[in-house]
Amino acid sequence: MKHITLKIIFSLVILFDFFPSFAGQRIISLAPNITEILFSIGAGKDIVGTSVYSDYPEAAKKIPIVANAGQLNVEAIIAAKPTMIVAWKGGNPQTQLDELKKFNIPIYLFRFNHISDITNAMQQLGRLTDHQSQAAKKIELFNKKLKDLQHEKNNSKPIKVFYLLWQSPLITIGNHTLINQAITFCGGKNIFSDIAISAPTVSIASILQRDPKIIIAGFAAKNWQSYWLQWPQISAVKTKQLFYLDPNLLQRPGPRFILGMEHLCGIISSLH
Repeated sequence: MKHITLKIIFSLVILFDFFPSFAGQRIISLAPNITEILFSIGAGKDIVGTSVYSDYPEAAKKIPIVANAGQLNVEAIIAAKPTMIVAWKGGNPQTQLDELKKFNIPIYLFRFNHISDITNAMQQLGRLTDHQSQAAKKIELFNKKLKDLQHEKNNSKPIKVFYLLWQSPLITIGNHTLINQAITFCGGKNIFSDIAISAPTVSIASILQRDPKIIIAGFAAKNWQSYWLQWPQISAVKTKQLFYLDPNLLQRPGPRFILGMEHLCGIISSLH
């Protein structure tokens, strides 16, 4: 009996040697939204390194940080012995990603230029991590909520929206951004959608000229609304349409982006 048990154990060891994927991946996630996507599809347990601000879900905070927005800790990444690296194209330094390619570690790059890119990333990462089933369920839920929002959408004239990324200096969002797409989807009109830059710095004079009906702050600052009281001629200030929206939703293109859209659509639809 003991001989048979040892033989079974030995066979399993050989099996795992031939099929290492059975033992799970060792994933480096180089963006907070990618970390969220991996957790949402059930691959969070396989992450061995993340980037700064990868703080959702709670379990993500326990994973070693190996990168920030502009710098990768190449030594720490290599030491983690990853089987794959997942990065945000344009959001991680390309020179260091090229350096990592020398170590023959598969690197997968994802762009997030459109709302559909979020579900595409879920699908591809589901396939790469062998979590297709859970990814499919998350995609179905995301798309259902998106469809529900489409049905609830009012086809009235778009309402002018000023989305505030930061207040000092005044930074907003331009045309080629997911937030701009979300505003349009919800029946709004980004007052700076004519600017090609993703995060342009703007002036009070230009805001006064474009006169938004809604101002939405995508940053957490106490009493931020007080700043705007000095310009009561702005329609949004005059009618007290100043709102805060959690930046971890709309400004992080992951599974919770649809929750940000629900909040955004609710704000805009209340004025139709």
